[in-house]
Amino acid sequence: MKRPAPPWTTTALAGLYLGAALFTCACGSREAGAARRTLYFAGEPVARIAERASVGGGARHVTRTATLEQSGETTELRATLDAQGFALAARYTRGALRAVDLSDLAGLRDPTRAPVVLIDLLGHVQPRAPTAVLLVDLASAEQVPGTVERRGAEIAALDAFGFVVARANVEGHRTGPGVFFEGDSAPATPRVPVEIEAPSPAGVRAWRATGINDVVAALTADGPGQHRVGDVLVRTPAPGLAPPSAAASAPEPFVESADTRVVAWAGALAAGDDAMARTARLVEAIHPMVDASKGALPPAAVVMLEHGGDCDGAAALLTAGLRALGTPARPVVGYRWVDGRFLPHAWTEVWTPGGWLVADATVPRIGDDASYLKLFEGLGGALTMGRVLGRLHLHPTSAPGAP
Repeated sequence: MKRPAPPWTTTALAGLYLGAALFTCACGSREAGAARRTLYFAGEPVARIAERASVGGGARHVTRTATLEQSGETTELRATLDAQGFALAARYTRGALRAVDLSDLAGLRDPTRAPVVLIDLLGHVQPRAPTAVLLVDLASAEQVPGTVERRGAEIAALDAFGFVVARANVEGHRTGPGVFFEGDSAPATPRVPVEIEAPSPAGVRAWRATGINDVVAALTADGPGQHRVGDVLVRTPAPGLAPPSAAASAPEPFVESADTRVVAWAGALAAGDDAMARTARLVEAIHPMVDASKGALPPAAVVMLEHGGDCDGAAALLTAGLRALGTPARPVVGYRWVDGRFLPHAWTEVWTPGGWLVADATVPRIGDDASYLKLFEGLGGALTMGRVLGRLHLHPTSAPGAP
């Protein structure tokens, strides 16, 4: 992960947000609106966004195109929305290396489920009343149940706990409330750095999380060496013992454990059934691929395997490789303490006979460590890390119930 355009300009940035594509509309369609905006990360412009919508054949076709400032790369989102703005179809692409669409996400097209709202096209949603929906960020494949409702001139997306995830208004698109801002001008108030100054975690039994009261309930922070009690993240010597779900063994967008290239690569490194030994071999193989200067590359397993990347790509490839070998694993995001501050970071948790353990090909490391602070499971994007970056503060505290 890096500065001044930290790692999330690859995942969260693309997911807020960016998007859009060249879309040929049906005959008889008419222009419904056009806009050009800028996406800011921590107060700095990182992408130029052009959006165009047309209506025809009973559906609204939306085209968004974003050019990343740091690489000049074009990111596209091609979408078809119904009359109320709910997603009927959509495909996200970033250059030639990364693509995902709604059909890749299991269950989204089940008619018994809530309508789908693409988080980066929230401004097109026109709910007649507060509506239960599934919020989707195609750039990171995140899915969060919630609601959308009109609040005066704004459309607000709320999570399952009733807190605002994102809002759209006439000035543009404000996603967060985190460090991302999409609009016609930069935020008037400077954003605080995404890095968090903190004393050494050695000997700290717990950290109190402040500044993110609207996100605390959504944290998936329980895992090896850590569990959450309210807004306190408590260190524990025990590994995470909750058994893995089926998802921890299945392929998913950007964690392509069924891809023949990943299967062949992991298979060549596998020997025996010992999960720890397998993990060690994959960590050793991935570590030389890690290159922080390649943070602009899409963080996906196949991209990491063929082109290298930063900690996000390393977590994706390690997770995919372990799943390809039949070992449950999951990518996680949060912070890692380095030289007086917590830095945004991504790593992997692997299931062993003794429970979940930390596995980090970037460092490299296997085994729990007080320097890691898990916040979310997944690769991180607008719906997770995008909501805490630049807002979270950490304070050493006593563990709840301790004398």
